[in-house]
Amino acid sequence: MSYDVKKEVEIDFDDVVGTSLPDFNEHLCDLTGEPYLQDISWEVSGFNEGAILLTVFGYVEEEK
Repeated sequence: MSYDVKKEVEIDFDDVVGTSLPDFNEHLCDLTGEPYLQDISWEVSGFNEGAILLTVFGYVEEEK
């Protein structure tokens, strides 16, 4: 059983500049509260006083 995830998160550009893709994905997992998020994708959904708003997509496979 799995479920889809679609959450908007706020990131600070300075915190992620120069971050590797695996580290960035781990950061997105932390921000979404979904530590087992898979097939991660995202799109910019806005800006908020210097922060970037991202809509993060993926899924979580639940243990049986």
